[in-house]
Amino acid sequence: MARIWVDPRCGADPISVIFCSARYDTFLWQNPYNRNMKYRLPIFTLLGLAAMTVAAAEWMIAPGCLSRALAQSPSAASEAPADSSIDYGAPGSDASATENILTTAARRLHESPPFEAKLRERIDLFGQQLVGSGVYMQAGQGSDQFRLELKIQLADRMTSLTQVCDGRYVWTRRDLGPEQQYLSHIDLVRVRRALAESGSTAIPPNQWLAIGGLPGLLNGLSENFAFNTPATHQLGELPVWTTKGSWRPEMLAELLPNQADAILAGKPASLESLPVHLPASVAVALGRDDYLPLFPYRIEFRRLVPRPKSPELKPAASAATSATASTSGSVEQPMLILELFEVRSPAVIDPRAFTYDAGDQEDHDETEATIRRLLNIDSPKSQ
Repeated sequence: MARIWVDPRCGADPISVIFCSARYDTFLWQNPYNRNMKYRLPIFTLLGLAAMTVAAAEWMIAPGCLSRALAQSPSAASEAPADSSIDYGAPGSDASATENILTTAARRLHESPPFEAKLRERIDLFGQQLVGSGVYMQAGQGSDQFRLELKIQLADRMTSLTQVCDGRYVWTRRDLGPEQQYLSHIDLVRVRRALAESGSTAIPPNQWLAIGGLPGLLNGLSENFAFNTPATHQLGELPVWTTKGSWRPEMLAELLPNQADAILAGKPASLESLPVHLPASVAVALGRDDYLPLFPYRIEFRRLVPRPKSPELKPAASAATSATASTSGSVEQPMLILELFEVRSPAVIDPRAFTYDAGDQEDHDETEATIRRLLNIDSPKSQ
């Protein structure tokens, strides 16, 4: 499986974590108690979104199992309201959803007609609340091509991330302001070749395609979290399936090595011990209509926070938050909310949207470093 890592040179503020971690590594989140242990969680790293980046611009590893493309492809736009909230916690009883709904959603998304959507994310991390907006485009029809553009206002400066996959290369440009730009690329052909030659059983076949895209984010969530039975809800006027995931025991044992034996023995973990930048759970809302079946309109990464001491002090925000409390006196609160809305499919997208011209920009080849991390090979020490 893919591994996640945060470079120790990064600062502790959310923008440094988001962009600096992406600069030195295409995967996010390292256990601070064991810096030699890298663990799984293909990131979209969290799409490089300042938290899809903090949590989904490089989580993405495109799915490898292909089947038929979506039969339905209406042209009407669909929007998920920004202020909608859902209780993801109650398990559903409708058996019409497949057992592994996220894997099915990833496959359908990968094979869907071309589409584009507006993107909005809200981040509550390290004591800061940030809002980002942008656009996501995908060539679909089994192609690995996608384009992500994200902007986040930070105090007096605008930060941005652009990620483009042309099918062969994944280009990533991070801009934190004057003299703070960084451009890198990954050669997907070399990555696939290295994985095929390694025959590594640690990397499942469905991760042998391209790094990047919403399909890979969904696959990564499916592989790292165990989700409850999907339930039927409404996201505004949009009918959706909702499901909530908790860490799989083998993953949680890696994240909390001091509790590993107890976790693997089936005992509950103390999730309050997770590093502050790691979620305790993930919640997803997937389309339930005929327009874009199982489209991921909303993804929440949640952490545990102390239970408010009085009714006036409520954790931020949603019915989903108030519905999920732990027995230890903590409640779950979103640390990152990713929303996709005004989705157009099929969309007529200029093919040039999936190309990147580096021009005279300094470009960093991160292919070899990516291969080493995917194969869980320690890089040569630089010190």
